[in-house]
Parts: sequence; structure tokens; C-alpha cells
Amino acid sequence: ARPALYRSSERVTRGFCGQCGGQITFERHGSGQMDFTAASLDDPDMISPQRNIWTMSRLRFVKGFDEALP
Repeated sequence: ARPALYRSSERVTRGFCGQCGGQITFERHGSGQMDFTAASLDDPDMISPQRNIWTMSRLRFVKGFDEALP
């Protein structure tokens, strides 16, 4: 099923599961890319992260992810 879309600001659209409300996508208009929430994938081990984002605002106990990136 297609995600329910919500335009959260003038330049951003977010996609949500229509049944549980979990966020699936984030798209900044004009960027040419869409971010997918890894936990929303059926098999998240099939993909490898390419970069970390929002690292300045992450919780202190979230550690170790930077070392796993190429």
C-alpha cells in the first residue's frame, strides 16, 4: 500500500503507514532524494547505511553507528 502523505512544511513531505501511523519517508522538495526509515523496511539488513544524519541532536546513549559506515 502507498504511504499516507503529510506536507509537514512548505518544503517537506512525510510518508506514514495508513494503519499504524509509523513514519516511512521524508522528502525535502527539490533535493532529488527521499529518506526511508530503516525500521519500516521488511528486511532492513538488506541495505547498508551510507551516512548518518542529525548526529548533533542524537541521544547520548546512541553510539557505535559511525564505525559501521564505509
